[in-house]
Amino acid sequence: MIYFLLYLTYDFLNFSKIMYNVKFFLKNLKNKIKKFIVTPFFIFFFYFLFSFSCKAEVYWGKDGFNWKKINPLPERIGPYYATAFDPQNKRVYVIGGYSSNVNHVGSKSVYLGKIQPDNNIIWTKLKDYPKNVLGTFCFTNEGKLYCLGGDDGKSVLSESYAATINADGTIGDWQSYTSLPCPLHFHGGLFYKNKVLIFGGRKKLYYPDDVNDNSRREIYRLDGTNWTQISQLPIAMDAMAIAVYKGKIYIGGGQITQQDGQSSRCHIDKVYFTTISDNGDLGNWVETSFYPNVINYYLDQNCKNWSSKGIKAYHYMAAYNGYLYVFPAASFAVKGPCKLKQSEWLTSTLRSFRAKINTDGSLNDWEIIGPTDCIFDHQNWELNKMATNLYGGFLDQSKFYLIGGMNYAGVTNAAYYINLLKGDFNDDSQITAADIKNLFSSYAQNKSEFELNSDTKINAVDFGTIKLNYTIQ
Repeated sequence: MIYFLLYLTYDFLNFSKIMYNVKFFLKNLKNKIKKFIVTPFFIFFFYFLFSFSCKAEVYWGKDGFNWKKINPLPERIGPYYATAFDPQNKRVYVIGGYSSNVNHVGSKSVYLGKIQPDNNIIWTKLKDYPKNVLGTFCFTNEGKLYCLGGDDGKSVLSESYAATINADGTIGDWQSYTSLPCPLHFHGGLFYKNKVLIFGGRKKLYYPDDVNDNSRREIYRLDGTNWTQISQLPIAMDAMAIAVYKGKIYIGGGQITQQDGQSSRCHIDKVYFTTISDNGDLGNWVETSFYPNVINYYLDQNCKNWSSKGIKAYHYMAAYNGYLYVFPAASFAVKGPCKLKQSEWLTSTLRSFRAKINTDGSLNDWEIIGPTDCIFDHQNWELNKMATNLYGGFLDQSKFYLIGGMNYAGVTNAAYYINLLKGDFNDDSQITAADIKNLFSSYAQNKSEFELNSDTKINAVDFGTIKLNYTIQ
């Protein structure tokens, strides 16, 4: 506007030099007004439309946790894919998984995901895996990507493969690597301080009635090029979740395919932990907790409640900042106590929960985190929305990423992340003055979605929470 007034002043001071008539002057004035008023209006109008259309899809919880949708995978990748996260280079690899939810058929697809400064992911398709694969375990180490075991839809595999990682994150040709000691899929895996450990797993493709040792108890460690059995799980299990925190390993959920010496399919709600040394030796297992059952909202106009068995198997577990987190992926559960040839039923849930880790490794009570409303739950019935039945994911500093999977609508390509550091409003995995300023701004504008507990308002409790996280981070 100042520039506009100066421009008009210049015109009037030089009026004696203006050789056009009044009509032309008025026309010129009209054009100036259009230039300084009308054009900015249209710029603002289109900026508003663009900003609205590009607004991120975010699902808020009343406790300060929220899920944010990011770039989807280029193709739908269903359950039982593997992820291998490279934290030094901020990239993740996604290997295999259901190509559809029609048959037990895995995919050969391998994707590289590069994590951007805004926490989004840019995806690139890489060279196919040598086989269709489900239920494998993958990790990165010293410039290579490794995948161990799994199944190809026809048989359970002991074969393992490795590929060299190039400087840009792409991979070279897959080469054979040290095979597992026996064919396994849906086994647990852990890469810890340059040690590779394999836990349990299943040796048969399905659940034949004449096999009473389908799920396994053995724990193996790779010593050089040889596998050594170093311990056993407290019970035989497969499709469980594993996390490590401050020298302790946690194993939760999963399934067991025999009961009292007979074939069955029972899902487990127990959590165990043990110690792990720097050279990969394990202590004794201790039972510490049970997963809770949860309440969901059914796909119904009235948002009807319905009960779920909660998270039991094919889920993901992570430990961060003194808490053990369990993320959605519970798919199949069984009615009542486990018994022979028991029918399964689908009780999928999008709920996530956490428990405080005590100094002795035991867990406090579980609490649900994140959104629990009807709109959030309805994703479970929408194509290419948040899915359960994952068996994969990864933690990047304070942010957990959930990719692909399957919900009631089918296989999905959707991807989301949730920040586990309360008060980190700009998602940079640290509490800074910018976050505190953001909370003050939210308080002034009465934006209750930014509050950090569950009382739906910003008050002293929220400022105390962000101050505490700022102190202990």
